[in-house]
Amino acid sequence: MEDDPRQKFKEKAIDELSRLGFTGTEIVNAASIFAKAPEEMHMMLALPQNLRREYVKKTLGKLNSCTIILF
Repeated sequence: MEDDPRQKFKEKAIDELSRLGFTGTEIVNAASIFAKAPEEMHMMLALPQNLRREYVKKTLGKLNSCTIILF
């Protein structure tokens, strides 16, 4: 049985978030965003490494502002 390339891509994204120094909670939140909007994960991995952390912080900030509005 071949490995699922989508699963490998997800694992690569999670490894990258860890490498970038995000906390466990931030990684879980980012993974939740990536599951709902895979294009966010693809964009993060397409960016140069020096911009990835900033992109994820911006993405997580959008999640936080939506949460504030909902509550």
